[in-house]
This record gives sequence, C-alpha cells and structure tokens, in this order.
Amino acid sequence: MGNSTILDIMVSFVVAGFLFLMVIRISGGTAEATFVSGNDLTVQENLVSFVRIVENDFRLLGYCANHKKLPDPLAVILSADSNRIKFLTDIESDGEVDTLEYALGDSTSLRSTSNPKDRPLYRTVNSEPPIAYLFGITKFAFEYYSTLGDTLVPPISDPRSIHSINLTIGLESPSAYDDKYSSAYWRQLRLTSRNLNNR
Repeated sequence: MGNSTILDIMVSFVVAGFLFLMVIRISGGTAEATFVSGNDLTVQENLVSFVRIVENDFRLLGYCANHKKLPDPLAVILSADSNRIKFLTDIESDGEVDTLEYALGDSTSLRSTSNPKDRPLYRTVNSEPPIAYLFGITKFAFEYYSTLGDTLVPPISDPRSIHSINLTIGLESPSAYDDKYSSAYWRQLRLTSRNLNNR
C-alpha cells in the first residue's frame, strides 16, 4: 500500500511538472505573438502615415499656385542623391515658391532605440529648422530616370535630366523580440509629378 501511494505521488509530480512546462511554453508563445503582432501593426500604421506625407509632398513637386513664378519645369529639382532630394514647390498653395528637402540621417543619429538600423529622416522647408521623422525608417532610397527611361546614377550632376523617380521606403520596429524586428516596405514606381512632366 505504501509503495503504491509513493509511486502515485511521484507520477503526480511528474505529470504536474509537464503540465507546468506546457503552461509556461503556451504563455511564452502568447507573449511573443502579442508582442510581434503589436510591432507589426505599429510599423504598418507608421508606414501608412509617413507615406501619406511623402506622397502629398511629391505630388506638389514643381507646383506653384502662381505658375509664372516657376516658368521652367526643368529647373524644379535643385539637387538629387540616392537618399536626399531638394526641389521647388508651393507648400501652402499661396503662390509663393518654397524649397523642400528630404534627407536621410545616419544610423548613429538615432540612439534612443535598440534597432541599430533605424535612422531619422529630415524634412526641411525653406530655411526653417528641419523636422525629424522618427518612424523607424531604415531605408529611404531614390532611383532616377531620364526621359528615355535610362537610369541616372546618383549623385545627379544635372537635375534637369530627371524625368521620373522611384522611391523605396523601409521601416522597422524600434525594438525586437528574440532579435527579430518587424518590418514593412513601400515602393512607388515611377513617381512622376504632373508638373515635372510639363516639359
């Protein structure tokens, strides 16, 4: 009788241990799924918000409510590089020409996150202090094409030769789960302002 009771108790402890380990693994899996899905959602929302800003700005590339102030559509892009562009536009649609610049900072500029690849993106209007976007941007890359569709190699020495632009944006979560970052990408093929086409 005594041996049977001890054996039952030992089997109960073993079964309870297995059940406890299963609960821990399920709990860990649930925590991981919650964290990863939360990161995925945040990255997607940040990407959508940021792309709206960028698309609106590039739609206005070469636009001015007073068209006489921008008589030469070839001269609206002032400088262009692989992750930087500066162009003429009319931000407030008030008939005054503005300069707008986008420039990607380096990865050492953003030490507030654990992600070593994210960088600030600076948006500068005229001579105002730049606004830094801290969306977890890891890529902000331009490709430029001529009227004939030939690829122009940055930095572009003659911005007047640019006819269309590809823009790729990549975002990652600022923190990782098990060294894995959530990511999202957006690519606009042949991003061409109607004003840039008026040539």
